[in-house]
Amino acid sequence: MSKKTVPQLKEYFKAAKRPTEGQFGDLLDSYVHYTKNLNNDFTDLNFSFPNNESNKAIDVLFGNNFINGFITLEIVGSYAYQNSVGIIKKQFQIGANPDNGVWYGTTSRIVEAEGSILDNIYIGDFEWDPVINQYKITIFHTVSSGNPYNVKVSQQSVGELVIDKVSLSGFYNRPISGQGRHFVNYNQNVGIGTKVPEARLHVNSAFSTPNQYGSLMLGDATNPNLRMGSNAQYSWIQSHSGAPLQVNPIGNNTVFNRDGGNVGIGTDNPQSQLHLQFLNSEPKSIQFVQFTNYVDKMNAAIRYTWYNEYCDVGIVRGGSTDISAYAIKFNGNEKARFAANGNAAFQGKVEAKDFVVSASPTADFVFAQDYNLRGINDLEKFISEKQHLPEIPSAKEMTENGVTVGEFQIKLLQKIEELTLYAIAQHKELEQLKSKINNTNA
Repeated sequence: MSKKTVPQLKEYFKAAKRPTEGQFGDLLDSYVHYTKNLNNDFTDLNFSFPNNESNKAIDVLFGNNFINGFITLEIVGSYAYQNSVGIIKKQFQIGANPDNGVWYGTTSRIVEAEGSILDNIYIGDFEWDPVINQYKITIFHTVSSGNPYNVKVSQQSVGELVIDKVSLSGFYNRPISGQGRHFVNYNQNVGIGTKVPEARLHVNSAFSTPNQYGSLMLGDATNPNLRMGSNAQYSWIQSHSGAPLQVNPIGNNTVFNRDGGNVGIGTDNPQSQLHLQFLNSEPKSIQFVQFTNYVDKMNAAIRYTWYNEYCDVGIVRGGSTDISAYAIKFNGNEKARFAANGNAAFQGKVEAKDFVVSASPTADFVFAQDYNLRGINDLEKFISEKQHLPEIPSAKEMTENGVTVGEFQIKLLQKIEELTLYAIAQHKELEQLKSKINNTNA
């Protein structure tokens, strides 16, 4: 004697069939040990798909009945012409009256999926077949190899059960379209360590630091692995076993802090959008800083800091968008400016091995035949009145406006060349006087 299911016991009492003594014993044993909820039942169905015939399907038929609650299909496979071992378990939530009177839209999910059976079997949706006037669930066989399967159909319901009415159709051709492989899925959020998950996957664990296992670990603990976690001060991502953490190694854009916030390298307190702190005995760092004032002030800069001293090299804006110059500041004080038109300004002395001024003209025009050299008396009068050489700025003008080095050098050269002409003229006069004196003495 052994305990039997309700559908199995019903087989003993079919019309024109007399139960055996052993079957009566099964009935009594099943009654004595009956512990199953009256509104929960299941039935087993076995079948084998034919070999060398692809795209075959078979329907689990539920008849034209009132169907309510949860129906679960569990399919397990074996080995015949091909390895099809494993299990697929799919659950359907149903509310339907006869004649396609669906009053609760059917939802379903895979709650277990494992083994090579996943490559061969796909369980379809609960649907109404208008040709045969029945509700059904189609089982698709996606390969051509013949494989045996067992289907366990169970139901949980507060209403009438239909398990004893379940049957199988014959095999027929029906290719599956779209997705053809199952995976475990949940229609709602999944929580690990929390009963109230607030995301599709919500992992809640104890506080941890990057040298611990964290809340999530990818990979074997003895090989390169990635861990994630959080604590009261920060969240963290850490690569372990001495392996580097590669972010986007095969390309595509990498975006950090798109809408704000600072990024620090070597520091946990970045002071700018990108702050690089060198980890050695000397406290030095590089920052990319953004200023907010736009009127003739440095707006964006690279700041190099060594101990408490810093140097800014950046852009000066003449307005809200136009760039007027590039500037260098030391401890906030501007020391040099390079304008967009090529001009440069320096605060303090400029020392260099050499200067080459290439755009200025020369002063060779002084030696031209038609050059009008100012007379020496006129020159003396001009100097007496103006207190500076002709065409040379006065001391006051130089103080107020400065001088252009290239142009000023040419002016000085012009005066040297004029002085040379004065010297030549004076030499000629001396030679003439010497000649007269020699003639007089002769």
